[in-house]
Amino acid sequence: MIVVRRTVHFAPTNSMSPRPSTSDGVMEDHTAFVPVQRKLIVISDSMLRGINIGWEAEYVARGGAQVKDLTSAIRRGPDDVYFNPIWIDGYNLFLIHVGTIDISCGRSTMSIVLDMRELLEVICHRCPEALIVVSGILYRPFDDKDSFRKVNDTNYALFKLCNSFHNCLLVKSYAVVKAGRELVTRFFDHSGLHLNDLGREQLSHFLQGQLSVTNLRGVCNRFGKWVPRFLY
Repeated sequence: MIVVRRTVHFAPTNSMSPRPSTSDGVMEDHTAFVPVQRKLIVISDSMLRGINIGWEAEYVARGGAQVKDLTSAIRRGPDDVYFNPIWIDGYNLFLIHVGTIDISCGRSTMSIVLDMRELLEVICHRCPEALIVVSGILYRPFDDKDSFRKVNDTNYALFKLCNSFHNCLLVKSYAVVKAGRELVTRFFDHSGLHLNDLGREQLSHFLQGQLSVTNLRGVCNRFGKWVPRFLY
C-alpha cells in the first residue's frame, strides 16, 4: 500500500479570520503536494509474453488463461486449482490483456464481457486508487472469419465496458496487427497463434506510447476519467 503524507496548515480557529494570501491578493494553497510513484503490473495471457513496456514493471503472463482464470488467481480463492496466485496489492497502474483463449474456446461476446467486468471489479475493489488499461484482443492468422467477427464485436463491447468505469481505459492494440482491413501476417510466427519478434517489437512500441504519462493524462481528461495522482 502506498501511503501519502500531506502537510496541511489549518486556518485559525476563529472562522472570521482571513485566509492567508499573497501580496497581490491571490489565495495561497497551503496543502503540500506529494507526488506518487507509478507502479505498473502487466497481467496477460501468453499474447503479451516478451513485451517490453520500456520501464520497470511486474510482468505476469499466464499461457492458456481465460478471463475468469485471471480473476480467480487474483482472488486466490479455493477454486484456483491451476494458476498460481497473482498479487496486485500496492500497484496503481494495470495493463490487462486477456480474451484470446476465450475467443478460441467459442465463448460468446456477452460471457467474455461479463467475466471482464468481474475482473475489473475485483481489481477496483482491491486497488481503488489504480488506473486500469485494457489492451484490446488481437486478431490472429490462426482465427477463422467467425472468430474475426467475434474479436471485432468483443473489442467494441469491451470499449463500452471500460467507458462505464471511472478508472478504466481501452487501448486499441489490435490496430497494430492490421493495415487497413488486412491482417499483417508477418508480425506472427508460423503457427499464426503468437507474435514473433517483429510483432512484439511493434506492440511494445505502441504500448509504450499509450502508457506514457502524457498520453494517459490526456486520455483521462478527454474522456472525463478520474486522473490518478501518479499522472501529475
